[in-house]
Amino acid sequence: EEFPVTINDDDAKFVGKIDQKGLFTPNVEGPNPERSGSRNNLGDVRVIGVYNGEGAAKALRASSHLIVTVPLYVRWAQIEIFRQ
Repeated sequence: EEFPVTINDDDAKFVGKIDQKGLFTPNVEGPNPERSGSRNNLGDVRVIGVYNGEGAAKALRASSHLIVTVPLYVRWAQIEIFRQ
């Protein structure tokens, strides 16, 4: 579901997908010409989980806030400093 942050928010359409087993796969990074302003595929969404299987008297429902953002690319190479 959409987590309302701004007016006419459309993050839920672009941040990624959750499969039937609950695995979230984020969308590709970079500007998206299909979004207003060619924004990146990032945003705030609400993840909803529902269980109405065997043994449940009524459907159990839970939600959580998911923030999808661009990866942080860091150079982990250690810089060596030589002293004389």
